Amino acid sequence: MKIIDMAVYLRKRPEISHFKLMVDWSDVSDTTKDKEAHELYMAGSKNYCKLPDINKQQSKTGLLAFLRYDYKKTLLRTRYLYLDRIFNEKEKRLNGDDLNYAFFEPILICFPNLEFIGRLNFPHLYESSKKQNTSKVLKEMLTQMGKGYKDCAEKLVDWHRHALSHELRPDGFWTYDLNTEEKYGSPKWIGDDMMYLNVPHFIDSCLLEIEKFCSRLTDDSQSDEVMGKFSEYVLKRFVE
Repeated sequence: MKIIDMAVYLRKRPEISHFKLMVDWSDVSDTTKDKEAHELYMAGSKNYCKLPDINKQQSKTGLLAFLRYDYKKTLLRTRYLYLDRIFNEKEKRLNGDDLNYAFFEPILICFPNLEFIGRLNFPHLYESSKKQNTSKVLKEMLTQMGKGYKDCAEKLVDWHRHALSHELRPDGFWTYDLNTEEKYGSPKWIGDDMMYLNVPHFIDSCLLEIEKFCSRLTDDSQSDEVMGKFSEYVLKRFVE
């Protein structure tokens, strides 16, 4: 694969129409807020990772720095480790063995990331005192992602998220793989009761949801609403 500074990936945005290596993704919009957020990241200070402080200051730049230049890194490392690292550009497919390939692990990482972004998007569904809020937030988030994620939202949570968290093995009728070729796409039902989940597409879709939130945060017509939802979540999450 093409070798570039890993930090460059932080300023790239997934494209899910077909599989691409991260190096070939488009750059994020070059906005004033993003430049300021990138400067915070490059300065090496982690103050922007303190969500209660970001909320007190109502710092849109701080929240953007946290999401795009800190929180996003977990999924980028996951993407690189399980896909880009073992992608053979000549053959246009993944090359590896059983120790290189992974199915449950990346999905296990994707779900909590998606849940957190869901809490920021739908803070009215988050109640820190109720353990059941996870299902509601995730199902709403998957529904927002549309296409196959909407159709399979309930079973993705019931069969995959819950079982992976507790037993590291999904329940129900499922099949999935790391196909980066003709199977790359959103979840779908095979027959009446078999669900197929493409792992690369799920990783990319979760990364895209982070970037969608960041895009709204850099849009002056939407940023106040975004910060309002962020505040609602933080005040619930960090109860003094």
